[in-house]
Amino acid sequence: SVFLGRLTAEAFGDYAAGVNHVLPTSGTARFASSLGVVDFTIRSQALNIGPAGAAALDRAATVMARSEGLEGHALAVEARRAVEAARAAVGAEAGGVAPAAATVATAAPEFERSLAAGAREVFSAWGYREVGAPLFLPLEDLDPALGSNGLRDRLFKFVDPSGRIMVVRPDWTLPVARGAVAALRSGSGPLRLSYAGDVYRRGSRASALSRGGSGGWEGARIPQAGVELLGLKTTWADAELVTMAVEVLERCGLEGFTVCVGHAALAEAILAGLGADSPTVKAMRAALVDRDLVAWERLLARPGGEAGRAAAARALVAHRGDARGLAEAVDAASAFGREVTDHLGRLGEFASMLDAGGAAGRVVFDLGLVRDLDYYSGLVFEAYATGCGRPVLTGGRYDGLLSSFGLDCPAVGLGVEVDALAEALAAQGGAAGLTPPPLRTVEVGAGREIEAFTLAAGLRGLGLRVELRAEPRAGGQADGRTERAAAAVKGGGRR
Repeated sequence: SVFLGRLTAEAFGDYAAGVNHVLPTSGTARFASSLGVVDFTIRSQALNIGPAGAAALDRAATVMARSEGLEGHALAVEARRAVEAARAAVGAEAGGVAPAAATVATAAPEFERSLAAGAREVFSAWGYREVGAPLFLPLEDLDPALGSNGLRDRLFKFVDPSGRIMVVRPDWTLPVARGAVAALRSGSGPLRLSYAGDVYRRGSRASALSRGGSGGWEGARIPQAGVELLGLKTTWADAELVTMAVEVLERCGLEGFTVCVGHAALAEAILAGLGADSPTVKAMRAALVDRDLVAWERLLARPGGEAGRAAAARALVAHRGDARGLAEAVDAASAFGREVTDHLGRLGEFASMLDAGGAAGRVVFDLGLVRDLDYYSGLVFEAYATGCGRPVLTGGRYDGLLSSFGLDCPAVGLGVEVDALAEALAAQGGAAGLTPPPLRTVEVGAGREIEAFTLAAGLRGLGLRVELRAEPRAGGQADGRTERAAAAVKGGGRR
């Protein structure tokens, strides 16, 4: 405080005039002021970037994000760039005004079904048999396998008339695996099972809005299609799933995608080898799931940690590259002993099988990849594409899950996040061959209904989509009572 004037005694300022007596000390007056009302207010920074600003900052932001290993940050920029380009293209076709639908918040159900159908064709070609699961499931049936991975907290629950607690299907893997136990016990394995349909999970409002919803049921719906391979614990079974994942995305017309492959058991062995207590290991695992490298570095540098192993863990978690780089990771892995080097060796065998199957060019090995479901026990993978900031496909090995249902049985699976795939495809300009053919119209004239039905049936037999419509009256619209003229076919674009 500054006291001015011959009558301004310090006691006035200290006790009576109202200026604050809490002053910065120890030299902090160089950058701080006396305590005031502003110190009890929240100051928030707001950022609103337009197209020109985004174009100017794009490269700097993505380069810096990737230099810190924050792939999701870089993809968030690239996804917005792709969607903005798609909107501009749609706007140009529509005379310069981009409709709100061009933001592609949620794919049309027809497009989602086309994508799921494309995935199912690939699954069938690999010998997978489609199965179903009820939308409403008794909680007690799934409870043994829910674990502590957070899925339990995202369930939609209700009580049925008999008093049982029911849940809306939150996941496909759990009911499919549980339903297969009886067949596996009888010696029917291995089983190749596929599925397609919605799951429902509660989540944050931000998560719901990213899926185009309002935070309620709409945002909680997640359309999926996937497979479960039960009863095989082999490297080639893992390679089968990842090769099939690449085929599915290529079949759906996706471009510019990468399948990131990690290993849950390898990551757990690294964490265990750091010698940290249980709460610290849990915090480290959470940091890897969230890709929070700042928290990861802080936890590695904790007091009492072994510097050599911390450096090795840092190098392994930061590893991201093709199969050739796995050999380089062995040196760092040796700090953790045989278990970690053995996992790396099996990843090398897996990479050779991908190469034989033609999928190696789409795969990147990311040893820091940790999934948010704790039932994964081995290989894990996620696929990302330009135009969408979240995975379009996920999967992995979960050898311990079926023991929750009373059967020790290895398993591996994958799931296509159909709405995320649709979002990526829309940002890239759609998917050739997956959109339905144009709708044709057959107009039904008075007295010629049989002819119209015959014509429509013939067109559908050729694989066309056909709609019957009453022919309009002269000078007006058809009213359903008076039609005239002959049945005629009219071609049309998409409706």
